Amino acid sequence: MRMRVWLISILLVLWSVHNGYSQTSAADTTGLADLEKEFEEDTTEKPYFEPTFKPTFGLGVGNFTFFGDVGNSYKGFHSLVSRIGYELKVNHSLTNSIDLGFYVIFGKMSANERDGVRNLNFESSIRTGGAILQYNFSHLLAIEHDVEPYIFAGFESFEFLSKTDLYDKFGNRYYYWSDGSIRNMDESNPNAVNSILIQRDYTYESDLREQNLDGFGKYRERSWAVPVGLGIQFKIGKRMNFKVGTSMHFTFTDLVDNISEESVGNRQGNAKNDRFMYSSFSLNYDLVGPDKVKKKTGTTEEDPDDGDYYVMDMTDLDKDGVRDFKDNCLNTPEGVKVDSKGCPLDKDGDGVPDYADEENPTKRGNFVDEKGVTLTDEYFANQYLKFIDSTGVYWGGYSKIDREEVGDGSFVTNSGVLKPKQGLTYYVIVDSEKKQINANELYKYLSYKDFRQIETGDTIYYVIGNYKTIGEAIAAKEKIEKEGLKTNGVGQTNNTDNTNTNLTPEQIAAQLEKEKKDSIANTTNPGKQDVVFRVQLGAYDKKLSSKVFKDVPDLLTVPGPDNITRYYSGSFSTIEEAASRKIDMQGKGFESAFIVAYKGEKRIPLNEAGAHMVNENDKDNINENDVNLTKVDPEKVKFKVQLGAFKNDIPSYLLDVFLDLGNVQLKRTDNGLTIYLTGNESSYESAEVLKAQLVAKGVKDAFVVGEYNGTVIPAADAITLKKGTR
Repeated sequence: MRMRVWLISILLVLWSVHNGYSQTSAADTTGLADLEKEFEEDTTEKPYFEPTFKPTFGLGVGNFTFFGDVGNSYKGFHSLVSRIGYELKVNHSLTNSIDLGFYVIFGKMSANERDGVRNLNFESSIRTGGAILQYNFSHLLAIEHDVEPYIFAGFESFEFLSKTDLYDKFGNRYYYWSDGSIRNMDESNPNAVNSILIQRDYTYESDLREQNLDGFGKYRERSWAVPVGLGIQFKIGKRMNFKVGTSMHFTFTDLVDNISEESVGNRQGNAKNDRFMYSSFSLNYDLVGPDKVKKKTGTTEEDPDDGDYYVMDMTDLDKDGVRDFKDNCLNTPEGVKVDSKGCPLDKDGDGVPDYADEENPTKRGNFVDEKGVTLTDEYFANQYLKFIDSTGVYWGGYSKIDREEVGDGSFVTNSGVLKPKQGLTYYVIVDSEKKQINANELYKYLSYKDFRQIETGDTIYYVIGNYKTIGEAIAAKEKIEKEGLKTNGVGQTNNTDNTNTNLTPEQIAAQLEKEKKDSIANTTNPGKQDVVFRVQLGAYDKKLSSKVFKDVPDLLTVPGPDNITRYYSGSFSTIEEAASRKIDMQGKGFESAFIVAYKGEKRIPLNEAGAHMVNENDKDNINENDVNLTKVDPEKVKFKVQLGAFKNDIPSYLLDVFLDLGNVQLKRTDNGLTIYLTGNESSYESAEVLKAQLVAKGVKDAFVVGEYNGTVIPAADAITLKKGTR
């Protein structure tokens, strides 16, 4: 109803403006006579405005940003707190430089504040409408211009309906604790030890006015405001223009966020009224178009087509034999042969005229450079490598021949960008996958916080520690063996090329002597932690490809005594650190990720580890079959058909098939190959159907692969991930 009133008001004002102009045109003949006399006396060329009611209509989209009591600790504008809005506007030119505009804007704006003292949030639905006067600086610009700055100010009425987010989707009220967490009980509650962590769902379900937290009662959720703004208009056609602008709306109320100077306790705000910013872009259609401003000299309008038509018809400035009004290629070099349209001849049709073509003829369809020379496959391959490379052939956008190796093994490009070399580190080797791993023994090392794995080629090394000196590694090895566990020597890693070496006794002795001579202190001697928390991603009765866990930090793959392979991420001393990693892993698709705890040489329940406030899923699953608990987000698991993998050119017989498909996807591998894929199927069966169709088209080597989180994996692994259980 209120929107309808606004539209009717706008139409009435516009009709009044039009009616006033019509009456002037019909009755004031004396004024028109004076105007003609003025033009007779002054023949200077001047722009003039024709007062006809032909408005400009615009549709736009933008965002609201709130400036008030909630969130006022955040200095300045931040795009993350902006909300989208939409606008409809009508402009009418009063003079060449001044427009009268009417508009309606609707959308939402919000703000959040959480600083340990105040925990406030709100979202408000905004509907506003008003009028502005806009000044466009046209008298300072050329008559024909495509870019036009403008400023404006006006007056408006607006409505707001403000709500807050107090409960999660399960109806639990938020309680903000001093440690920064959100829980389902107050921190002072006697039963707070049984509280659980919850998260905001950002659904604003509670009406702020109805809460009446400060005794404001049923205040009016509408007010007035003064908008002030600026922008730039770009001409994109005869009647179309594109506007980008921003405006600050100074309201006459301090209750948009339900906080004011009169609020109670730590809710109290300042005495300033609320403000909001609206930044937008819009497309506008001008009913007046290019005829809005005309030129007049003397008593008659100039015809833009006035001139000597005979001279215009016979002119041939480039002297190519084709008169200019028919010449599609003006300024052709003298002496060059042209066709009937005045364009230089191009017999091979490669877009480079014959007189400038260094390769003539060029095979039809080939891409050429500015000299008409065919671009080779090597050229396109190099361009591809420069901008989308993961092979190391190009580093930082520079080929190996463009960078210079400096003395310490680092690389420097011709732009001065450095790639620093990493030094050696040492560790205690527990076992490696190439040997016969005793699963019962390997499980005992999970209680070491720095127990991890290192992959080199097709070998996985299970190691403990990451020491700067070999002396530290030797001390750690001796301590582990005193605790009754086996080790397999000491190794070293060069982080630059990721090499791994199991050092011989002679090498160890030499390195120890060197460290002793250089007076290098060996002080680190870590052992078992009291409690070690890890995040278990899943458990499977078959080992999965490491590609499934490509984006997992600190991955640890442990085959167990029950013939089940378990996958872990990270090693933590506190439950809070493990909970943060668990949330991160669930966001990457490992939906059933949960926290496990190890003490001594065995896994223990979380409540025994001192973790009383954890998710229900993490409490009692120690005695359950964690294979049956494992699942991932099925939407992140897809099946595709691999068409081929090539290091250089695609075979010509496949190129036609690829072009026909039109949706071929490219993936680069670490060994320099480019894998070509198609399809995005949810099931293995539908991918097999697609493969059969491609084989019939001539792609003989096509086969089905899986994809998880954008990484290509074996199809069998994708099937296992889809099932989630045995």
